[in-house]
Amino acid sequence: MTDKPLGKRACLYTTRQLDIIVDDMARQAAGLLTGRTRVALVGILRRGAPLADRLHARLQTHYGLADCIHLDLQITRYADDLTRCIPKPG
Repeated sequence: MTDKPLGKRACLYTTRQLDIIVDDMARQAAGLLTGRTRVALVGILRRGAPLADRLHARLQTHYGLADCIHLDLQITRYADDLTRCIPKPG
């Protein structure tokens, strides 16, 4: 997490641009998932969960994938984060 206050962080997309990207992701996913059963969309808590929320909503409302469930997964240790494994010098 960054120490910059909300509104001072880098913004990659406007809200409209993000909507277009999520719509495109939903369209592609729907093409792969239509007719499938037992589909789950998993969002990694904190940064991935809001994207999963948006994508899940689009899949349900625009593509009728009402059976698709949405789960959020909390991960407390990232495999590439060695700061938890190696003591800090000093």
